[in-house]
Amino acid sequence: MVAPEMKASYVPGHDPEGRSPKLHRKCSNKITCFFALFMILTLLVFDCGVASTFIDTRIDVVGDGQLGTSLECCIIVNNARYLMNSGGFHIGHWGFVVVDIFRKLAAPQPRPDACHVILRDAVASRRRMRKLHDVARRSEYLRASSKMFKSMSGVSLDFSTSPSGFSCSETRLIRTDAAIEPHEWVDFSSYKAPELAARENFGCRDESTEDVLIYNRRGSRNIRNDIEVTEFLSKQYGLHAKVLFPNQLSPEEQICEMTKRRKIIITPHGGQQGSLMFKRAGVAVVVISPEVALLECYRFFSHEQDLWYHIRGNVSWACDGRCSKSLGAWKNDIDCNRACVVKGRDSTIDLSVSALQDVLIRMD
Repeated sequence: MVAPEMKASYVPGHDPEGRSPKLHRKCSNKITCFFALFMILTLLVFDCGVASTFIDTRIDVVGDGQLGTSLECCIIVNNARYLMNSGGFHIGHWGFVVVDIFRKLAAPQPRPDACHVILRDAVASRRRMRKLHDVARRSEYLRASSKMFKSMSGVSLDFSTSPSGFSCSETRLIRTDAAIEPHEWVDFSSYKAPELAARENFGCRDESTEDVLIYNRRGSRNIRNDIEVTEFLSKQYGLHAKVLFPNQLSPEEQICEMTKRRKIIITPHGGQQGSLMFKRAGVAVVVISPEVALLECYRFFSHEQDLWYHIRGNVSWACDGRCSKSLGAWKNDIDCNRACVVKGRDSTIDLSVSALQDVLIRMD
């Protein structure tokens, strides 16, 4: 038991210096909060910043002919965090990068034998970038697609750790962004056809036993009535269709399916469309959006002359360039904000057979 004289006592009223007890407590709380915030920001500063590939520190850009550890070709991928999602390596955003590199290396000049790939991000922490490094290193799809890129272009993509203080040749510095979808066509005329590259690398067969591939997906934006669609195509048009999901296939098989000789690929909006960068020329594509929002990212993955259609709800139209800006596009998206798009990404899809029928009529 504490002796009476040792007990703390408090007598209400002002202290000798004229400070209010309540004000004193408020000041103490503010100081504590400020200190906590300072510590959090300090930790963030130590953990964040520009992290580059497989943890490089800096890159010097030099003119041709300068001596030193200059690399012949560098590809800097900004916003690299988009290459990783909850499911692992993001095929769609990797497609953004590869298609942009295809476009920039199509210029009429000799191509380098290899390009060093540097992943950078001004937002992601070093811990997140290290995780991305691990995911990319283990990605079978990255390896398979890099083999295809090498076979088609003659350029190897090098993901090894860079030497300290290395530099890039100014005339061979390619900047790209994993967050930005392509908005320009690629001139594929100077590249080997993907079906030839796939045959060389993976032994893919050109011929297909079906006319239509429904390249579906699990979870959000899944085409729920895919079996109904295959029956419709068979009964009404005599077209043999099959349904495949990317997670049923190895990366090599995913690429092989894009290179087969068939009439149409039908697919919902999603990252699985990243493999369309290896699609055989002349195969038409029909992309399906949920009715609540028009979603598109992959229009410029194909050859400019290839047929490309979009279906949303019971409306279908041909896409000359961007589908949202093409004649006949769904026009009531003025009020579709980010929340609307998020809702669309979380939706499932019932593919309208009447809209699909309109597409088939246009193709004939």
